[in-house]
This record gives sequence, C-alpha cells and structure tokens, in this order.
Amino acid sequence: MGKIRAAGLVVLAALIAAGALFALSPASALLAPAPVKIVNFAFQPAEQTVEVGGAVEWVNQDGSKHTVTFDSLPIDSGDLDTAQTFSATFAAPGRYTYYCARHSSMLGAVNVVAAQTPTPTVQPTALPAPAPTLTPQVWQPILLHE
Repeated sequence: MGKIRAAGLVVLAALIAAGALFALSPASALLAPAPVKIVNFAFQPAEQTVEVGGAVEWVNQDGSKHTVTFDSLPIDSGDLDTAQTFSATFAAPGRYTYYCARHSSMLGAVNVVAAQTPTPTVQPTALPAPAPTLTPQVWQPILLHE
C-alpha cells in the first residue's frame, strides 16, 4: 500500500509541476506564429506585431532564394528556398528590423509589445434583502389568586 501511495504522490507532484509551467507560460506562446509572406521581392506585411513570447513565421512564396536577417539580433534564416519557412520567437519588447541579405531593398520589422493582461471587470452585486425586524413583545406576569 505504501508503494502505491508513494507512486501517486510522484504523479501528483509531476502534474502540479507541469501545471505550474503551463500557468507561467505567456498566453502568446500558445498562439500560432504571426505570418509574414515573402512574395514579389517583399515582406508582406512589412511590419508585424507580437507580444513578448510570441513568434513570427516567414514563408518564401517567391521563385528566388531570400533570407530573414536581423540588424540588431543574432537571427539569420540563411537561404530560404521556395516554400521554405523560418520562425523566430521574441523574448523582449522592442522594434526589431530585418532585411534580405540577397536583396537589400527588402526590409521589414517586428514590433514586440508587452503581453496584455485582461482588465478585470467589476460586476455590481445586489445587496442582500434586509432581515425582517422583530418587534419585541412585552410580557406581563399574570398573578393567580388562590
């Protein structure tokens, strides 16, 4: 019986740890990457916005090779052939510009914003109905004569 209880505690601890990791993950990490197409020698859209922890995915839909090379980050896709994809995840807020190393006129940017937390809405609550008031009764002694 002790072994079964110990195994159950190990499983419970693993589930709690997994739940804690899931709860600490930003919601944006659970979203699909924001898409950018490479078509007609351009990044479309030229600017993409994601929340911290979010990702962008580029897909080359051109007949030529292209790259996604960032100016201020150590991110470079290398050559992307037609139909190849490349994605990057962004951990800090900021504006990050990139270009195609093969075609210098191809420019783009990723705007990374702080994760938005929903503002809680306050719902008015009805006050409980007042309790009925009791009228005190005055008791008078009754004298019985014998």
